[in-house]
Amino acid sequence: MKNLRIVILNQSKKQYEESEKSDTQKNLKRVILNKSKIKNLRKVILKQSKMKNLRRVMLSQSKLKNLRRVILNQSKIKNLRRLILSQSKMQNLRRVILNQSKI
Repeated sequence: MKNLRIVILNQSKKQYEESEKSDTQKNLKRVILNKSKIKNLRKVILKQSKMKNLRRVMLSQSKLKNLRRVILNQSKIKNLRRLILSQSKMQNLRRVILNQSKI
């Protein structure tokens, strides 16, 4: 009887150890999975931040384009003013010439 008890005890001990091993293996697998998930999450976060940066760059580029347009428009306005001024000077010169010819 004692031998039978010892055999049963030994078997149950082996079963317990095996179940412990399998549990630790399962836990290890979970840990590995979690690590890979964390890595993937980091990648996703990095990609998102890169996208945000890209959007900022695009925005800044469009702002630059708008600034260039504004500068171009300002230079066109200056040129127009010069033209108008020169035309008025020409008209004044014509008047002076006309007035001189009348005298």
